Amino acid sequence: MLAMTVTMAVVLAAVPGAKAPAACMPVYTRLIPCMEYVTSGGLVPPSPSCCRGVRAVAMFRGYARVLACRCIEEVAPLYSGSVDYSTVTSLPASCGVHMPFAISPSIDCSK
Repeated sequence: MLAMTVTMAVVLAAVPGAKAPAACMPVYTRLIPCMEYVTSGGLVPPSPSCCRGVRAVAMFRGYARVLACRCIEEVAPLYSGSVDYSTVTSLPASCGVHMPFAISPSIDCSK
């Protein structure tokens, strides 16, 4: 149904002047600690706080899960070219977390 990999939302929260809907802030704040991992191309392991955030987002259910996907869907296109998507895609596994959706530049939350 959803396609995610936790980090695009993180990226929006870290961009000065970026406007995020208030409803997305719980998603973004959980993923901000993952920025170093995704911007380093995976050279730096994900921090414990990053993995806690990934775990928290992975546990979202129902509307919260759909909202998380939509928040990520909104920011994913802003970062194509500046984030290594293979690193983003590997983030849940690097944290030992199964995500119910995977992030990509073409994330589609309607599925």
